[in-house]
Amino acid sequence: MVQLRVLSGARAGEHIGCDNFPFTIGRASDSDLLLQDAGIWDHHGQIGLSDEGVFQFKVFPNAFASVNDRQAGEAVIRNGDMIELGAVRLQFWFSESHQRSLRIRETFAWAGLAILAITQVTLIWALLS
Repeated sequence: MVQLRVLSGARAGEHIGCDNFPFTIGRASDSDLLLQDAGIWDHHGQIGLSDEGVFQFKVFPNAFASVNDRQAGEAVIRNGDMIELGAVRLQFWFSESHQRSLRIRETFAWAGLAILAITQVTLIWALLS
């Protein structure tokens, strides 16, 4: 999952998950990330996912934003990139992945291999005697 870390502004310290794309940012109530800080337009920008699996940040017309301190109209964003919108600074981040435990499956796989080995040894012994 993708998340945005709010580094400055009224919501500083929050982590917002981005599950659906395009993910819109702005002052309007229909925005996925609602920001009420100075310099934020109703529809300020959006994060999208291209067909090639690349994340892109697009700034709406008349709005100003920068990605990694470079003014951006549209930019490819990567893990750790900084997005600045008005008085708000965001960090684009991939959340940590959590792997479920495979201990039970692994135990059954090793037990199956042990049973197979014992069966083979028993069959060989039976054929040789």
